[in-house]
Amino acid sequence: LSDSDFKQALNSLEPGQTVDAFSIEGDFAWGDSQKHRVLCAGGIGITAFIPMLKQHQHDHNSINATLFYSFKNDSFLFEDTLASITALHPNFSVELLPNKRITAELIMSRVTDFRKVPYLLSGPSAFVDQLSTDLIALGVSDGNITGDWFTGKNGWDTTAVSP
Repeated sequence: LSDSDFKQALNSLEPGQTVDAFSIEGDFAWGDSQKHRVLCAGGIGITAFIPMLKQHQHDHNSINATLFYSFKNDSFLFEDTLASITALHPNFSVELLPNKRITAELIMSRVTDFRKVPYLLSGPSAFVDQLSTDLIALGVSDGNITGDWFTGKNGWDTTAVSP
């Protein structure tokens, strides 16, 4: 079990405890455009992208994107899925960053017209917030950045957990 807030909070639950769950909502979506986009996944944030990528593949849509995926060495998730999608989609690339951070400078060095492409950022709140701030500082419009925050236990309403 990793030391993430989410996993630690789940691990602390006792049998019989209940938690409140809410409906899925938000604007974290691929959209219809075939325009190149940048996907940035910090750790568990990769789980937001896998269904999107699989759906595009299932629908026989081209995938025109660069995925930056930062993770701890022992937690590379969806290796086979990403390899199969990459093999079938020449305009899809994956940059794996074990034990490294995704930075705006790294993206700037790898993505042509980095200021103009849409960004989808997914992961812990600190990751999404910092990368958004750094991209904006380099000239990316905040309208081109969509975030998906995994808040963990610090973002949970602990009163919603009952014995």
